Amino acid sequence: MIVADDSPEYLSVLRRAVDRATSLELVGSAADGREALDLVTALGPDIAICDDQMPHLRGIEVAERAVGDGSRTIFVIVSAELSPDLEHRADGIDAIVVDKVRGVEAVLRACHGALAVDVDDEEQAG
Repeated sequence: MIVADDSPEYLSVLRRAVDRATSLELVGSAADGREALDLVTALGPDIAICDDQMPHLRGIEVAERAVGDGSRTIFVIVSAELSPDLEHRADGIDAIVVDKVRGVEAVLRACHGALAVDVDDEEQAG
C-alpha cells in the first residue's frame, strides 16, 4: 500500500498506523498528488490512501487518472470536506471515501474491508 498526504504530521500518523497493522505493508509514501500518481503507476499497490486536498492533484484526481490508465489499485480517499461531488466521483471508480475526522482507525478499517471484498471477488471468479 501507499499513503499520500501533504501534511507531514498526518502522513507520519498514517505510516505508523500501517506499520502496526500486521496485515498491511507500506511500500511508499507521497507528499503530493503527482508523487502519489507516480508511485501508483510504478508500484501498482493493492491500496492507495490519498488525502483529497493535496498540491498538484487532488486524491480523487489521482484515483481517476490511475483507474483510467488501467490500475487495479483500490483507492481510499480521505477528506475533511465531504461533498456530493466527491462521493459521486468516487462511486464512478469504486473508490472509498472516508471522513478524515473519523480518524486513522476508520481509514484502516476501510482498507481491511476493501481487501476482504477484493479477495472474496477473486475467490468467486476462480
